[in-house]
Amino acid sequence: MPKSTYLQKKHSGGAINQKGNDYEIVFACLKIMQLIARFRSHLSSIIVSSQGKGYVDDFWVQNQVPGEPLETCYQLKTSQKLSWGRPTNQGTLSFDFHNQKNSLIKKGIDFRLELVVSKRKVFKSMKYSLPNTLSKVCTVYHFPWRATIDNQVSYCNAFRQAAAALCALPDTDKLQALVKHFVGAWVTSGRKKVSLDSLFNEVNAIGGMSFLKSPIPLALSPQLVAILNAIPNFRYQIFHGYLVYYYGTTDSGSVPHMINSQEFRNIEHEIIAKRPVTFADLETIIL
Repeated sequence: MPKSTYLQKKHSGGAINQKGNDYEIVFACLKIMQLIARFRSHLSSIIVSSQGKGYVDDFWVQNQVPGEPLETCYQLKTSQKLSWGRPTNQGTLSFDFHNQKNSLIKKGIDFRLELVVSKRKVFKSMKYSLPNTLSKVCTVYHFPWRATIDNQVSYCNAFRQAAAALCALPDTDKLQALVKHFVGAWVTSGRKKVSLDSLFNEVNAIGGMSFLKSPIPLALSPQLVAILNAIPNFRYQIFHGYLVYYYGTTDSGSVPHMINSQEFRNIEHEIIAKRPVTFADLETIIL
């Protein structure tokens, strides 16, 4: 089969398989969150896409930040069994990865290829059987799939860490909420050549700002600090833009608004006006 016909058939099948494929969506969000955390001041220089036009095409990153590979191509597999196969046989992973490698070498650009698998046994076998001819440009990565987005946050360390790097609070429900904003923004973007800058703006626009760390150091007003410091057995800290508090040894919580938000300022004004002297008085205002 001519390579052009093979690619056309491969992309047609990929589009069908992609529909409803939560694993691909969640992996895309993993990479998106990692890229945003690492290159927050260079988001306009990074484009991401799913189901590309190459041989290794499930997810694709074009990164124009100096010193980074210009293109990184990912192939995702959830199979219970997998093998590289022969590089001369169409349809094998070896065929696809070698052809993708050769195509990018011809372009004369810096690139990386990555095979992502959901099963640990498959990861081990594919890592140890990686062809020598791919070893300098290809990595095998284990990304387990936990069936739902919430479970992915709870039980996949890499995914949880990626969300935690951006989330203002470490609570599981806050991490899950932030991830769902990324999923929503990614799915509605069309997933074709999406700038990380525009994607991150969309995450903020649909409500993600409530969960994101502030890039600007934040502080409480002196009047509020004086009132809070005078309440017996009450402690607090600013954690990534949120007021987290502790009362005694049993009670703790957080005000669910960033301290630079209008909602928090309204609470601050009420505290200053009422000047609570006990935690019970304060609690009626902040809850």
